[in-house]
Amino acid sequence: MNILPTYLFLLRSIPIYIPKAFFKALDKLIMAFVGGGKNARVTKKVLQKTKFRGGLTLSNLQFYHCAATAERVMGWTKEPEGERVHAKEASCKGTSLWILATAALP
Repeated sequence: MNILPTYLFLLRSIPIYIPKAFFKALDKLIMAFVGGGKNARVTKKVLQKTKFRGGLTLSNLQFYHCAATAERVMGWTKEPEGERVHAKEASCKGTSLWILATAALP
């Protein structure tokens, strides 16, 4: 997938919340492309399975988003104490970066 490196770059450089509706719309576009403008003959779950399990290893972009955001937040928690860490914790509004990193996703 040629889009994946660009997508990962954007996710890693700008860790923001993206609603599930965006990923549903993106999956709908991908499935329309895979199906050639018609209904796809194979479900998205089958396409996302590994080749060993009978799929085509289609990327789950929502999982990539969660992983990239978690990677960035975990990196913030490992930074030495400094102005950047204090500014990031101040923007968390009553919680710490560690709690934010380990919280359940919405």
